[in-house]
Amino acid sequence: MSKYIYINSSHGTGNPTNFTIVKTYNNLRFVPSKVTLVSATIPYLWDNITSSNNKLTLSVGGIDYDLTIPAGHYNANTLKTMLQSILNNTYNGFTVTYDETTFKYTISHATDIFVLSFKSLDSIGYVLGFGMEIVGGQTVTSIYVVNFKPDLEVFIVSNLVSGADNGIIPWFPNTDPNYGILASVPVNGCYGSLLNYSGNATLPCNSALFQSYRIELTFGLKLLSTQNISLQNTNWSAVLKFEP
Repeated sequence: MSKYIYINSSHGTGNPTNFTIVKTYNNLRFVPSKVTLVSATIPYLWDNITSSNNKLTLSVGGIDYDLTIPAGHYNANTLKTMLQSILNNTYNGFTVTYDETTFKYTISHATDIFVLSFKSLDSIGYVLGFGMEIVGGQTVTSIYVVNFKPDLEVFIVSNLVSGADNGIIPWFPNTDPNYGILASVPVNGCYGSLLNYSGNATLPCNSALFQSYRIELTFGLKLLSTQNISLQNTNWSAVLKFEP
């Protein structure tokens, strides 16, 4: 005997990346010991530049300027335009170019020597191809190729599998200690596309949730690079299979 339940983030309280759905015992008619995430559909709409990777420090003439790139979803050319604008709004005379052959940025100033530092853990250095280095001169070029896709997977988490890691051991901030990982969904589409998951990995279910008539099921989405992600108020859905 098994029971399939469809969930959608629009049916819950909270937001699409952290919500609670209330079910009753009548929805299942048994206390499950196993749960499987059968399928899921998630819109790929979260930013690739966030508060976790958008900082750099510019130094010119012995003065330091801490700069922040606005959060958003960028490609190489839109980020080039934004970076040039922020640099020039801080200290005029900068030109930023992107080489579509080498996949590297070059940052130049018309007259002055400058230093860029990417030492902070929330710097944009890895995206721009500078890693966590300090570079300087009148012209600097990325050491490595640009990297706009640090997250190769999005994790579906739930209190249904409290403590379960589903064979995966990522690091999350411990604000949700009761969450376990239902599945890891590969980020294998373009921004704006739908990520589709199907699987059959069965996990031990947190049966304690089903000891009362009113059952609160919590779900969320997590990335390794940042604690909070946004689906731009768009919803995602999944199908769960419960077994006694």
